[in-house]
Amino acid sequence: MKKDYISIIIGVAVVALIVVGIFIAFRQPYFGSPTGSGGVNVGAGPSTGQNVATYTPPKVGIVQPVVPITEQANVVIDITAVGFSPAVVTIKPGQSVIWTNRDRASHWIVPDPTDPYPSNGTCGSALNSCQALALGQSFRFTFNKAGTWGYYDKLNPKFAGEIVVQ
Repeated sequence: MKKDYISIIIGVAVVALIVVGIFIAFRQPYFGSPTGSGGVNVGAGPSTGQNVATYTPPKVGIVQPVVPITEQANVVIDITAVGFSPAVVTIKPGQSVIWTNRDRASHWIVPDPTDPYPSNGTCGSALNSCQALALGQSFRFTFNKAGTWGYYDKLNPKFAGEIVVQ
């Protein structure tokens, strides 16, 4: 009779191990918080207790820009591995342009020195991003003066473009 109890215990243990093995083998990866699908990490903020979304660019390809509504512009120019797209745009005085880097290399927007956009300031008030834009970063500038204003990439001078304000 003691043998029957031992056989039952061994049988139950074997069945339990088989069930656990099947569960582990067919388990789906976890896509919930804190790391979700699509490269977005969501978790508690540093000390605020609020949810914080962090953008992680994909390892390959072009990234769609994430531009806050407060920074929208009349024209968006993409910076890619082959240059500015579109390279020439026409806008009206008072309209804005946003350059968004969609390239893994950094890019720095500066005015054409032969006929620079007139400004009496520096970063933020001049046609100069004042820093290299990394993948996904943007620079916004409002053109208030009519004219044709050239610009180029300080880090890759063969990339050039033109803003026509009329």
